[in-house]
Amino acid sequence: MKLSALFLLHLLCCFQAFTQTNFNTLTDKGYQELADGKSAAAKQTLEQALKVVPEDLDLEPKADFFNNLGVAYYQTGDYKKGLHAYERSLDAYRKLNNDSLVAGALLNLGLAYKEIGAFKQATSVITKAARLSEKYGNRKELSAAWNAIGNIQRETGNYEKALEYHWRALHIRKSIGYDKGTADSYHNIGTVYLEWKRYDQAGKYLLEALKRKKVLSNQSNTVNTLSALGRLYVAKLQPEKALIYLNSAYEMRAEMGNSAKAASSIYYLGTYYASTGDRSKALELFRQAQEMARSSSDHLLLADALLGEINVLKTSKGNDPLLEKYQELVETREKGVNDANRKEMARLEIEYDVERKEREIDLRRKQAKLDGIRIENQTLRNQRLIGWIIGLSLLACLVSAMFYQIRRRKKYIEVQNRELEEQRDEITHLHQELSHRTKNYFGLLGGILKSDKLQVTHPEATKVLEENIRRLEAMSLVQKYLLDDSTHQNKEIRLDTYLTHVIDTVVLNLFPGRNKLKLLCEIDAIYLDYDIAMRLAIALNELICNAIEHGLLQSGTPELGVSIKRSENGLELIVKDNGPGITEQQMQAQSVKGQGLIVKLLHKMNGTIRYSNNNGCVATVHIDI
Repeated sequence: MKLSALFLLHLLCCFQAFTQTNFNTLTDKGYQELADGKSAAAKQTLEQALKVVPEDLDLEPKADFFNNLGVAYYQTGDYKKGLHAYERSLDAYRKLNNDSLVAGALLNLGLAYKEIGAFKQATSVITKAARLSEKYGNRKELSAAWNAIGNIQRETGNYEKALEYHWRALHIRKSIGYDKGTADSYHNIGTVYLEWKRYDQAGKYLLEALKRKKVLSNQSNTVNTLSALGRLYVAKLQPEKALIYLNSAYEMRAEMGNSAKAASSIYYLGTYYASTGDRSKALELFRQAQEMARSSSDHLLLADALLGEINVLKTSKGNDPLLEKYQELVETREKGVNDANRKEMARLEIEYDVERKEREIDLRRKQAKLDGIRIENQTLRNQRLIGWIIGLSLLACLVSAMFYQIRRRKKYIEVQNRELEEQRDEITHLHQELSHRTKNYFGLLGGILKSDKLQVTHPEATKVLEENIRRLEAMSLVQKYLLDDSTHQNKEIRLDTYLTHVIDTVVLNLFPGRNKLKLLCEIDAIYLDYDIAMRLAIALNELICNAIEHGLLQSGTPELGVSIKRSENGLELIVKDNGPGITEQQMQAQSVKGQGLIVKLLHKMNGTIRYSNNNGCVATVHIDI
């Protein structure tokens, strides 16, 4: 029995040792493949290592492993997995309680967010790294964080903010004597000015960066500034200076054997020779740039180099190479678009995850708050349990008394409601009776005026009586529709029904040849208050009288248009005829018949009137309702 247990223990130890050895072998191979630029192979190798990660692996190598795995995922376009790996690396560093490593991991995670365009998350994470570095006095990492945020601001086109952060980084690097970082900050400030098209400031800072980098003898760092200076002088239309810097960058990158970085210098050189008309040299450089871009899977640079070659080939005879290049350009751009789509998809997924996590955190906080309240309530109930038991009898008596009072109050309210209902019915009946009597009074008064009209022989007196009769009929119609239309509880008038009868009544009484008149009415189904409707009817009566008397009686083909529409700020009434129109003197003197009455009516309704000519007189009334 003891031998079996010892054998199993030995077997387990051997398995753990094998797993550890296999993991170390795979990680060493994967790290080397990353260093050699073999991203796809490194990803495959490190994914195999992920399957055999020892459970007792120390936190620091575990964090390093996930960091390198994230690099492999990013370089192969698997951005979401890359971010997940970076987050696991950050978790491992946090468990080490080493704030310097945590700040570095936060910075790497922020740069990963920046790579896919998730600038908001990138800025947030890098700012956390900066605050952590500032808290523990790591000024070098603090400057790196400000530098990264400056680059984010530059990529988003916020050049003033970019300069602000790069100046922060430069000030820190100068103060701690960090020469390489100082040179990089000068380069970054110059690059911001270059993209901002402020070429004089760009040249000043890029030349200062170049001078400092040459002192450091760092070719890898110097070549970027040489390329930037070449681009600067191309933009300033100084090709001779541009050629000097671009050639220097190209030669230095060629010596370093860095084909990925050399490709951009070769492309800019090709652009220069193409602009000078040296077709053969331009084609040679464009094709070299294409080969290097293919090897580094730089689709954007490859597309630029192909387009440069196509532009040169357009001037030569023959279409076969040109067609092939066009086809390759299309394929390259599709790859670039696919890569951009993957980045965008990863960015959107990350934004969704961040939002979901924030919601979960918020829900947890709310749940914790509710749990705390629940616990407090439970404690309070327990503390008061004895008091509830002692006061139970008193509470029963109190409840009985309250129930009795509620029943009495309910009966009292029911009696009050019945009385209010009876009073409301009585008021409604009185309102209807009042409307009926008012209608009768209007009819009686109208009959008296009509009787007087038959006895009067003076034309002017007859005319005045006719005007007053029409006004009374307009007011009488309001009372009629108050009695007939119960849909709005005898409080409002429906304009289209009411005013149509007013118009017909006025036209019938004033226009002798009713069949010859072309009447156009456009009235919306609008409900208005009783007083406003009556005033509007009287005003409309006056306007139609004016239109018939001064316009339509003089027209061979009389036309009368009445429009009442709801506008943004109220109600608009338009009365238009095709008569001779209104003179400028009449408009200024306000001598239109009935103008005084119309103005008084409209004044009480916050209304206005204006006259104009448009193949006849047009009266426009606006009322605020």
